[in-house]
Amino acid sequence: MTTKPAPGRLALAGATFLAGLILLSLPSFGGQVAKKPEEFAKGMQALKTEDWKSAADLFQKSLDKAEEDGSLTSVYGRTYEEYLPRFYLGLALYRQGACAEAVKQWDLSDQQGPVQKSEKYTSLLLYREECQKRLRSKLPIKMQAQPSSTKIVKPPIPH
Repeated sequence: MTTKPAPGRLALAGATFLAGLILLSLPSFGGQVAKKPEEFAKGMQALKTEDWKSAADLFQKSLDKAEEDGSLTSVYGRTYEEYLPRFYLGLALYRQGACAEAVKQWDLSDQQGPVQKSEKYTSLLLYREECQKRLRSKLPIKMQAQPSSTKIVKPPIPH
């Protein structure tokens, strides 16, 4: 004689199975998260508040302590970013209208390599191209508002 499991038990078993699948699909940060200078996390916070000068200073201090390597690092609680302070230093300089300095930082970031494996690389290429155009044309840099996400950022569209 075969008995059917109660519907509640099936639902619980299904939910437990799905929760396990979700946990397995999440990135595992155990042992892979690098401890980086606290200035990097503070610089990321300064970017969010559009404090470009402080962000640039903090990313420079972070670079003075640890060179860019692209490893994951905690910036706040369980929020992780790739350690790309040179890329973000270029972004903060760009936001201040300092295109020549921003291009220099992005060139160095590109040469060092970790940013090339990052989703930030598309942003680097777009911003650098925009700054190079502005420098060639001697046009003033027209800033756009900081995007809500720093994952993929795009330069302003020239008018």
